[in-house]
Amino acid sequence: DDSDGDTLTVDFYVDGQKQGTDIVYGSGTATYTLNSNLNEGQNYDFSVQVDDGSTVVSSNTQDFTTNYRPEIQNLQVLDSSSHSLDISSEIIDQDGGGHVDECDLRVSDGEGNIETYQSQAQPQGGDEALCTFNSVSYDDNSQWSHLEDVSLELTVSDAQGLQDSSSETGEFPNHK
Repeated sequence: DDSDGDTLTVDFYVDGQKQGTDIVYGSGTATYTLNSNLNEGQNYDFSVQVDDGSTVVSSNTQDFTTNYRPEIQNLQVLDSSSHSLDISSEIIDQDGGGHVDECDLRVSDGEGNIETYQSQAQPQGGDEALCTFNSVSYDDNSQWSHLEDVSLELTVSDAQGLQDSSSETGEFPNHK
C-alpha cells in the first residue's frame, strides 16, 4: 500500500533480470507468475522493486531452488502367477524419494483395449522410491487373453506435478 494512494509499479526480478511487472492502484497486492524456462534443481535469486512515481524501493534478495523431475529407472515386467504380470520400477528424485507422489500405469493391447492402474510411490530412503503393480491380469479386461502382448506405460508424478514416463512391453503368461 502507498500511504498517499499513488499507483505502484512493481517489477519482479530473477537473477537480476526483470521478469515482469504488476500495477497496483492505491492499495492491494502485486503478483507475478514466473513463466520462464528455469532449469531444474538450480538456485535462483529473486527480488522486487516498487516505484510510486517519486520513490523507488527495492526488496532484499531472496533465493529459491527449483524442483527436480523424477526419473524412472529399471522398469521391470515379470511373470507373476497364472495370467498375471508384476510391474515395478525404481524412481530417482533428487528432491528426495518422498517427493514422488503417484505412479500411473497404462496397459494396452494395440487394439484400443486399455486398463489403467494407480499406486502410491513407496519411499525407499534418500532419493529413491519404488512403484509396484502386482498381479496385472488378462482378466482385468474382457478383451485380453493369455499370451496377449501388451504395451505398458508408466508415468510418475512428484509433489509439484513434474512427471516422467517410460514404456515397456510384456506378455501375459499362460501358466507359471
